[in-house]
Amino acid sequence: MGSYILCDRPASAVEAFSYFSSSQHPPSLRPSVHCYGTLIKAYGQLGQLEAAFETLNGMVKGGPAPSIRVINALLQACVRAGNLTAAQTLFSSLRGAGLCISLQPTGVSFNIMVNAYARRRKVEKAFKMLLEMRRAGCKPDQITYTTLVKACVAAGQFDRAERLLGEMEELGIPPNAYSYNCILYGLAQKLQWGKATRLLQRMEEDGVEANLLSYSYCILACVRARRMKEASALFEEMRRKGIVPNLFVMNTMMSGYAAKGMVDEAQGIMKLLQDMRIKANAMTFSSLIEAFINAGYADKAVEVKRKMEELGVEVDMVVSTQMLKAYTSMGKVEEAIEKLEEIVKEASSPVSSRTFDSVLFQCSKRGSKEEALRVLGLMLRSRVTPSRTTCQLLSRMEKLQGSILTQYLLDVISLLRSHSVRPPGPLYLAVLRASLDAGETELATMVVEERILGKFSVSKQDEEEAEKLEMRMMNLLQASKGNWYDRPGVGKRMGRLGSYFSGKMEGQWGGRTSSLSSSPARSRGYEEEWEYFNDQAYSRGGTGVGAESSGTYDDWM
Repeated sequence: MGSYILCDRPASAVEAFSYFSSSQHPPSLRPSVHCYGTLIKAYGQLGQLEAAFETLNGMVKGGPAPSIRVINALLQACVRAGNLTAAQTLFSSLRGAGLCISLQPTGVSFNIMVNAYARRRKVEKAFKMLLEMRRAGCKPDQITYTTLVKACVAAGQFDRAERLLGEMEELGIPPNAYSYNCILYGLAQKLQWGKATRLLQRMEEDGVEANLLSYSYCILACVRARRMKEASALFEEMRRKGIVPNLFVMNTMMSGYAAKGMVDEAQGIMKLLQDMRIKANAMTFSSLIEAFINAGYADKAVEVKRKMEELGVEVDMVVSTQMLKAYTSMGKVEEAIEKLEEIVKEASSPVSSRTFDSVLFQCSKRGSKEEALRVLGLMLRSRVTPSRTTCQLLSRMEKLQGSILTQYLLDVISLLRSHSVRPPGPLYLAVLRASLDAGETELATMVVEERILGKFSVSKQDEEEAEKLEMRMMNLLQASKGNWYDRPGVGKRMGRLGSYFSGKMEGQWGGRTSSLSSSPARSRGYEEEWEYFNDQAYSRGGTGVGAESSGTYDDWM
């Protein structure tokens, strides 16, 4: 049975126990206490905690009497199942409170409970168990302290973890490399490169030989903190000591060089891998591609990807996204869109809006309106919600102006609405500004009316700019007077605008006093201006503020 447990075959161990415990075998072949302990271990590995407790209850009632090894096996099963309450109850019953015999916990029992609390990040309770362990006359060992070190690291208590190392030395329990590596790993996760390098130095001073993991974690801490000078020094130091770096360490160094665009250093790591006959994986090539892109050699990055395919290394989603970045850096918008379509098709989960934004940035920079609309359509069909950044990029077409720009923005807004997405503030500001700059005052009024009807979503951060543009529009309308008031639907439109701006003047819009009251256009007097627009609505066939007109209104959407 024990062999089955060692081979990770707990189900076979349970079958073996059932076979030997059957009545067809003489009593001399019946399972011993040790077999019952092994059975409980098997149930623990299978996650069958209830069956493990039933086994113990059967032993209590009908024998054989459980030993502390059986109890420890059940405690370990509770910890494995993540049932801390069951472990606590069982541990409390060891002194006769719940069992028919009195059993004293051993050091193993206490270590299991320390581990149980450590796994649940109950650091103080783990230390309290250490005190109970000493009171019970059980001597803490290396396992006890290493478990406590791991608990402190998981809780971010690195100084406390280091103090435990000193306490171990005082008690004559020499800390090993594993104890130090637990702390180094935690420091690497928290980017504490300075503490990590100092602890590595302390290892040598304490006579503990640093191993591959020790250097791996230190290098990882430096790389994550962008301290490539220190990481490179540690890499060379470990090689001088005869510690052969593995692929993990190589990839860690590559990723650090890639982030800083250090192409020569990254290529040096790649050559070292070839010399050591270590096969580079997708992460290795991805780091080299990233290095070239960050250094401004996007064309070289594309060549690395081709080489990667020639060697039979699978091109994963990370590399595909990098190729998208490379194409956009080279200004190859068409290739970038094709790669984007490929990414969307192959992605197992929704693609981030930032991926689409990288292509839209180039479209915005080049004024490629058809390509921008194509990217937006792909984004919406993929059910990716455009972010504020997305809408800002869509509205910033550097090379477009006049009626071409306004028509493009209207196309963007129409496409969003066709997918039930209400255009946000950046697009409202863009189309309003573009229509005013192009002298299309009537279009500007339509845009504002769309906002009044709730067809735009303008946030507070856009309100101030929106008010300035709307005031600019009102001033233009005032100056034009009779130029277009005779057109159908103007009475209705002006009635709505008058009501809208009256509310803003009275401080009712957005629950605050409008900044419009400080506008230079105040010179005429807002009360007079609103009366003027109402008069225009009456005289041109309307019936006043908010009234319906007999004219027609062609919705521009």
